[in-house]
Amino acid sequence: MDETELFYGNKGAPKMKRLKEGLQKIENKHSEYFEERNSPLSIEKHDRLHNHYDMNTNPNGVFFGIKPGSDLKEEIKIECQNLFNKIFKLEGKN
Repeated sequence: MDETELFYGNKGAPKMKRLKEGLQKIENKHSEYFEERNSPLSIEKHDRLHNHYDMNTNPNGVFFGIKPGSDLKEEIKIECQNLFNKIFKLEGKN
């Protein structure tokens, strides 16, 4: 059992893995955009997608959202939210 399964359980671990992989694909798709931006973290050469979202879990489920004040392009924000909604079956829910 890996730590993802230990933390998120048998049902949650595959979803979290898909989410993390999907977010990495979004960042890769927009790599030029991120490479042109400065990172808020001095240890990074350029901006990264993980600097713009929050993800937390609690007994009620997983919370994912773009950080307030993030200046990401709207297109990227929508891609991230759609990915989360698709994986966690939240289409049409607000």
